[in-house]
Amino acid sequence: MPSSLHGKTYWDLPYATCGYLKLHAVKVDIAAYGFRSAGLLKSYFSRSSKFGNFLLDKLNLYRLEIPYGPVSEHEEGACLRDWISYVLLYANRISCGSVEITPPYYEYLKDSGLADKYDEAFSREGFSLDRRHSIVLDVSQGEDAVFQKMHKETRRKARKSMQGSITIERLTSPEHIEQWMSIKGRNTWLNRSIMNEAALNDDHGRYEYYVALEDGVPLAWQGVRWGYEVGLLEGNAISTQLRIKKSLANYALQMFMINRAHERGVRYLDWVGADPDSEDPKLMGILKFKKSWGGELVSYNLYTKTVFGPKILLVKCMRTVARQVKELLQKIT
Repeated sequence: MPSSLHGKTYWDLPYATCGYLKLHAVKVDIAAYGFRSAGLLKSYFSRSSKFGNFLLDKLNLYRLEIPYGPVSEHEEGACLRDWISYVLLYANRISCGSVEITPPYYEYLKDSGLADKYDEAFSREGFSLDRRHSIVLDVSQGEDAVFQKMHKETRRKARKSMQGSITIERLTSPEHIEQWMSIKGRNTWLNRSIMNEAALNDDHGRYEYYVALEDGVPLAWQGVRWGYEVGLLEGNAISTQLRIKKSLANYALQMFMINRAHERGVRYLDWVGADPDSEDPKLMGILKFKKSWGGELVSYNLYTKTVFGPKILLVKCMRTVARQVKELLQKIT
């Protein structure tokens, strides 16, 4: 695939030589028309079995997922519509089934008018809009300012957690990985591949996973995906032992992630996902915990578009037939 289009853009896409079954997703770096972003070329059905991923790979059915942009490099001369057209053109060339783009909603904290700009541009190109919410903290303001934004009780516990015997380590121990996956209910082939890649540092620097231990006992886990300007927190889990011990391991882990964001040079840390309208006590508690770190609630739209519909329809039919055959065989046996 050529590295330039009309002499203005480039897109490094090494998926052809990356060994798709080794990596669950391939990193894509995009710079075009005054914008930059990082994306992932993923199997269309991301929770498929190993055989399912092999089949989708042979059918060349991928989903182009861009969770980190586009971010404007130069406000003057940047053309969002041209960037979108370019992404769709390339997605068609490699027969992607669909494109999913998350706007840089963390930038809405500085300029709320960007939301309308992105919505209008993507709607015009036929993308569907799906409303989402998140909690975003600007970590570039420095540690003192970050502490001042925290809820009083969170600030107290965070400082106390940094004075105790809690240690933070990269999640590389097979035993600790198994415990994390068991708590999260992620015992699938795909999630094992993700964790193994992250543990081996064989994931192009996209993912990092950490575990908080107290007296050698793992009590809290946290993952992060890194973009150009933002770290997206995911996969947080706590052990039942944490509540029994009344440990502050999860607070130590969140502080570590804030400091890690500083080290990486990103501006924002995103506690991904929020449901401000929920009346579910559990979800309300999670939202309260995320907001207590001083972040702001940001609302935005996720943009999706089907690019190569016939392939998707074919695979969906195949999956339906396979499921029905499996259910029939189970009844027979």
